Amino acid sequence: MEDSEPGTPLVSLCQGEEEAPPRPAEGGQEEVESSLDEHIKQKDLAHGAFKAGKFLIAIEAFTQALRLLPDTASQEAIELTANRSAAYASLSRQYLTRPANRSESAALYGPDPGCLNARALADAQKVLAARPQWAKAHSLMGTALLLSEKYDEAREAFQKGLQLTPDNKACKDGLKAVAEAVGDEEDEVLEEQQVEQQQGESAQPTTPWQPQQEQKQGAQAEGCGGAISDSQSPPFTSKRARVTRALSQHADECECTLCLKLLFEPVTTPCGHSFCRACLMRALDHRSRCPMCRTVLHVGAGQLPVTLVLQRILQRSFPEEYAERAKEEEAAAMRDTEAGAAITLKLPLFVMTTIMPGERIALNIFEPRYRLLLRRAMEGNRRLGMAEVSLGGELQDVAVEAEVVEYAPQPDGRYFVELSGRRRVKIQDCHDLDGYRMASAEVIEHDDYPAEGSPEAAALTAKATEVLHGVMALVEQLTRLAARSSARPGRIQELIAHAGPRPTESSLRTPQGAEALSFWAAAFGGTLALGLDRCKLLRMRSTYERLEAIQASLP
Repeated sequence: MEDSEPGTPLVSLCQGEEEAPPRPAEGGQEEVESSLDEHIKQKDLAHGAFKAGKFLIAIEAFTQALRLLPDTASQEAIELTANRSAAYASLSRQYLTRPANRSESAALYGPDPGCLNARALADAQKVLAARPQWAKAHSLMGTALLLSEKYDEAREAFQKGLQLTPDNKACKDGLKAVAEAVGDEEDEVLEEQQVEQQQGESAQPTTPWQPQQEQKQGAQAEGCGGAISDSQSPPFTSKRARVTRALSQHADECECTLCLKLLFEPVTTPCGHSFCRACLMRALDHRSRCPMCRTVLHVGAGQLPVTLVLQRILQRSFPEEYAERAKEEEAAAMRDTEAGAAITLKLPLFVMTTIMPGERIALNIFEPRYRLLLRRAMEGNRRLGMAEVSLGGELQDVAVEAEVVEYAPQPDGRYFVELSGRRRVKIQDCHDLDGYRMASAEVIEHDDYPAEGSPEAAALTAKATEVLHGVMALVEQLTRLAARSSARPGRIQELIAHAGPRPTESSLRTPQGAEALSFWAAAFGGTLALGLDRCKLLRMRSTYERLEAIQASLP
């Protein structure tokens, strides 16, 4: 695959091309022949670029060929629009499947996959409106919808294409792709639940998601075979509770589609679906997608607030059942605590450089994969991981969870953002997702703080005070040097602000204040390139050791 060509007009790709105005009928013979020659030239260029995998060039050439046509509703115009839709979809798929480590060594500049999917869908809709009986039009629609993660609509489009042309290979392959996209996730969830059941970690493992109608039919089929014994019925479904549920006209709407029980501590995803908090946490452990619509979610279930209105409705409508659900979840939480279950974070990684907790960094997001990452993060909890690779090209095992505090989309599709470091994480596992890295990480906890008034606490405060005085002495020295040179004296203050809020000397009396100072001094020292190994400092669980390493780097 070729990297993004610098001459490609990215603004037009993100915002969509304007309809080509009809060319006037009158004109000189030479002008008509010249226009025809240019049209043939652009069309040949587009087909050649498409075959070579240079889809950005193909898109621009198809657009130019369309603009040179005198009749934009002609058969040739429809075919060119269809080919451009295929080029948009192919470029999007190429970006989504490009390995993250390749992009880290050779960055791309181009429209993000979401923008390309929208343009592919728009062209497919034009083609379908002009030729509704053309199987290729339905195939293009299905492909664009599949890339947009609208699986039900994609399946319907491919099926319509097969109704028109039963042996259409593109539609058959599209249906297989939809089945794989949906089925793989369900298989992973089912497999994990079977493992949990065998290990006895959960009294009642959750069931994989499937449409409610299918769940009801399955329940009815089992009911035809015989009555369900009391030992088989869920523990919370008392007789009175079951009667209350049966009398409710909208009882099904109050069930979690993952566990088929009454919603408990309901959380609502950005895509609008509600689940039990615990059920969604288990589902997101398998894949960062909504269990209902498969929308990518860069947000942990534990970070989503409980939907209070829905919770109050459930508590008032089904008081006994909700109380029993609370007891059940409390018992499950106690089992997890006794087992020492660790909560993992799912973080999309921006691989560039690590930052320190409290440090701020401004970024210009232009790569397609990171545009997609940022847009998904903004739809979720506005969090991502700042990571870096070693000199050998391997991803470091430590990163910092950062929050987007400033967000400014640009007309050409780029984003100006400012991030602030929140906490350290250790990367346990990492995989590629749509061109960028997705990590499972655990929060790095500090060592136990020394007891107040102990010799260790006094030594920590003394060391933190020494480091603070050393850093401020360096700041004064740099300020004097900047005043005597052509550099702006205010630049030093900008570097200090970049490191985050400076801890006061009085705050160093507490272990928490000393820890905050260690991160602030490391961020300031890293900006000045004092030879500090940021990743090594982030791995340190001892604040005292971190302060010693920073002090050793000061001039």
